[in-house]
Amino acid sequence: MKNVIGFLLTLLLLVSCGRVGEKEYHLEGAWTLTHLSYPDDYEVDYPNNGVTFFQIYDADSTLYSCQLFYTGSGIVVAPIQTIPISFIRMGKNEQIYLEDGDPHPLVIKSDSIVTIQRSGRIYTWKRVTDMSDEKIAEIRDIIKNDQYIDANEAVRHYILSTTERKLLSANHRLLYALFAALFCLLIIVPITIAKHQSAKRVQMRLRQIEEETQMRPQPVRQAMKEVETAFFASDYYCKLRRSIQSGQRLQPSDWDELSRQLNAVYPSFTNHLLSLYPMSDLELHTSLLIKLRIAPSDIANVLLRDISTISTVRSRLYQKVFNRKGSSRQWDEFVLSVGS
Repeated sequence: MKNVIGFLLTLLLLVSCGRVGEKEYHLEGAWTLTHLSYPDDYEVDYPNNGVTFFQIYDADSTLYSCQLFYTGSGIVVAPIQTIPISFIRMGKNEQIYLEDGDPHPLVIKSDSIVTIQRSGRIYTWKRVTDMSDEKIAEIRDIIKNDQYIDANEAVRHYILSTTERKLLSANHRLLYALFAALFCLLIIVPITIAKHQSAKRVQMRLRQIEEETQMRPQPVRQAMKEVETAFFASDYYCKLRRSIQSGQRLQPSDWDELSRQLNAVYPSFTNHLLSLYPMSDLELHTSLLIKLRIAPSDIANVLLRDISTISTVRSRLYQKVFNRKGSSRQWDEFVLSVGS
């Protein structure tokens, strides 16, 4: 062993003395086996039946080797080994090539072709120039990270062709789009159905309210009109109106009494409104004050809102109930008609 090491060191010194001005050659990159010569003059060209050997040199310090199986749509990689390598350059296109310390003569035929002698066999390797850096890196990572299921059988990995990779990517995008569309349908369809059913329910309720008003006998209408007139002349209404005009804020008990008084004059008035749309307190209180003939500016004062906010509340209520755009005045007219 000492003699081998001494021999290699001597060769290294000789090479270092004779390589002044010589351009250093590197094997870094990917190489594929093109020809194999046996000692008994038996020769094999590669790829052989769609199979070849492939190796990647990483900075002239590590070798990643594998078999490649070419298919119609891609490549199958069967990792072989990852081993450390080094070179002792001899000059004149010759160097000793060491795989994990085991020396093999290596001859540089050209920049793209080399031969390596191993166990009497001569392997001819050609530098790969028609494969993308991305695919070479993918093959190297497969070899580097490979785990063997069986010590005698390497795991094979399928590498997609560029065409198939693009097709798979397009299929993935299409699949994601279909899932997104399905997800949207699962959300939008129920919402649309619910809105349609809600709109039908509101339309039916509006017709019921209108029919209820139109079908009242004239004596009942007359009696309700007299009750309405008496209400607007009552002490309760006059006192309430003065409080509102002075900007006094109404308490919860005041709103309960106001609702009770209105329902006494206009039967089921509050229930009619809430059956059309689940109003917030602001929306309901605004509508109650409209029914009391309170001016929008006074409504804004008592509810501590800007008059523009009160106007927006009324127009939006019209749109929510009737499912079409409308003005604040149109909502006022509708509220005044309910129960009258």
